[in-house]
Amino acid sequence: MLDAMSNCNSKSPGPDDIPYYFIKNLPSNSLNQLLQIYNLIWEKGFYPDSWRKAIIIPIPKPDKNTFNISNYRPISLICTLSKLLEKIVNKRFPNHYPIYTDALKSVHGVGFSIVHNQTIIQHNLPAITNIFTAENFAILEAIKLANSLPTNNFLIISDSLSVLTALKNPWPKNEITQITQSELINTQKNIDFMWVLSHVGIKENEIADEAASLASQNKHDKTIDKISSNDIFT
Repeated sequence: MLDAMSNCNSKSPGPDDIPYYFIKNLPSNSLNQLLQIYNLIWEKGFYPDSWRKAIIIPIPKPDKNTFNISNYRPISLICTLSKLLEKIVNKRFPNHYPIYTDALKSVHGVGFSIVHNQTIIQHNLPAITNIFTAENFAILEAIKLANSLPTNNFLIISDSLSVLTALKNPWPKNEITQITQSELINTQKNIDFMWVLSHVGIKENEIADEAASLASQNKHDKTIDKISSNDIFT
């Protein structure tokens, strides 16, 4: 946590109105208590509702008509304690480039998304697809994205523990899991995986969740027609 705080220089707090310098000047026993809170959030999956809120500030794009709302870009000021938790997660894998994945199945449809830096990839899936296959597709496409990029070390972050567990199974039943394992065997990249709980305030993870929601509603033109036989017979 101390390493993560050393790179916290923002002077603009979020809704909690707590600046970084306030946290940096806490006594050691208070810092230990804060670390215990972070560990409990990670273990129990309980995330404070107040940390989910943000102050949205519209910034006008240069040389654009300020009377047109589309000529503004939003900046989100999230709670400082939430930002610090995100930095702690990133510090655990300092040499890896993170790729966030998520999937969603709802009454509107099924979709998944991938988020890497400023890149957001969305795909719609057939309505019969179950959430396991959708989450698996997201990880498969994340591996393909990693293979297409020039860097070598990647951390694929998913909230689907069942898929990450299935990837360790030498005899998976799901065909998409089998294809994913094949991609991992043949890749020349160093790919690690991290499971995270849903909605724990990691910005990119929340972006992936929203993008998956839009993908499930087919608000784009990228559709994958493949499904697993498990989706048909279960």
